[in-house]
Amino acid sequence: ISYSVTGVQTCALPIFARGANLNIKNHFGETALFYSVNCHDNKFFEWMLQRYDEIFDVDNRGASILMTAARNGDLEKIKLIIAKDKRLLNLKDGDGNTAEVLALSRKHDQVAAFLKDCVLKQSSVPSGAEKMTGK
Repeated sequence: ISYSVTGVQTCALPIFARGANLNIKNHFGETALFYSVNCHDNKFFEWMLQRYDEIFDVDNRGASILMTAARNGDLEKIKLIIAKDKRLLNLKDGDGNTAEVLALSRKHDQVAAFLKDCVLKQSSVPSGAEKMTGK
């Protein structure tokens, strides 16, 4: 899969539309979804995300697609990923870093603040039992 938008549009979409296996990993442990999070085509990434079953896959370093988007400073992709599954916010890579920490390490302060806010909102939501009892 090409990282360029032109390559994605001309090569990848027709292949995936015919039912190619999106879960195959390369030697870095990356799937097609990892490639799409790195390309600058948000529509293609959204298309991939909707069709992808293994959202909790990690690469050989233990990084998720959310962590990759955070390292890239790509707030739009981060919003799409979190909308699909907020549990990715709590994952840590092989070095113990969260997506927020990875965003900060690349000086993506706005992205890190957004991720921190998402984590805080998630931790303030009561569990199912607390909702039922009102505690």
